[in-house]
Amino acid sequence: MGWNVATADNGQEAIDYILKTNLAQKESSLRLDLCLMDCEMPIMDGYTATRLIRGYESDGVLFSRVPVIAITANARDEQRKLVSLSLPSLHL
Repeated sequence: MGWNVATADNGQEAIDYILKTNLAQKESSLRLDLCLMDCEMPIMDGYTATRLIRGYESDGVLFSRVPVIAITANARDEQRKLVSLSLPSLHL
């Protein structure tokens, strides 16, 4: 099984990449099956990026749901609430 991995240094780069994939452009050769989203990135955090992804799904900008796994080292209640509000598929 081969994996193609793309990285983003911040949430805006992640959004920009997702909008270039097969989930947003039918002709794209960039395939996206899963997104591991760091919750605390600079420029745009993972919470905001995930909410934007969910909005793009609802608005039809993305053709299907993006499985987002939210990742954070914080286990405080405040972070748990933020994660649940951003609607990831899974939180680690």
